Amino acid sequence: MDWDALGAIGELVGALAVVATLGYLAIQLRFAAKMAQLGIAEQRRTLTQAVHDRLVENPDFAEIWLRGRTDYLSLNEIEKERFDVHVHDLIANVQTSYIQAELLGEAGNLNFVRHIMTSRLNEWPFLPDWWDKNQRRFAPKFCEFVNNLELD
Repeated sequence: MDWDALGAIGELVGALAVVATLGYLAIQLRFAAKMAQLGIAEQRRTLTQAVHDRLVENPDFAEIWLRGRTDYLSLNEIEKERFDVHVHDLIANVQTSYIQAELLGEAGNLNFVRHIMTSRLNEWPFLPDWWDKNQRRFAPKFCEFVNNLELD
């Protein structure tokens, strides 16, 4: 075997090593993407749970929430503040889902966010006015998304 043949074998082995390395990296990237999605799902669950815990663990606030959803003007100033903070947290959770869906290019999750915001704006009588007064507290791109929703 001459030096040219050994050089060709060396190049072939090197090329195979590069292909194997690229395959390994592709598998690792796919795994990392799945782990990131699991982390996002857990974060969403944790945020939602924290907001729901406020209602479950605090009966007087649950009453404020129920009353505020149907008759916001009946709340006193302290109740309105507590109510507004809760609504802000709910919408902030939706905004987080929106941003994550946009960054990851998840059309399904973007449609879910669209559905949540549209249904809340249609079902909660106080929310359109609340949104008009408070949208400056949210990211401009999310505000544009919400303001362009088609409502009933």
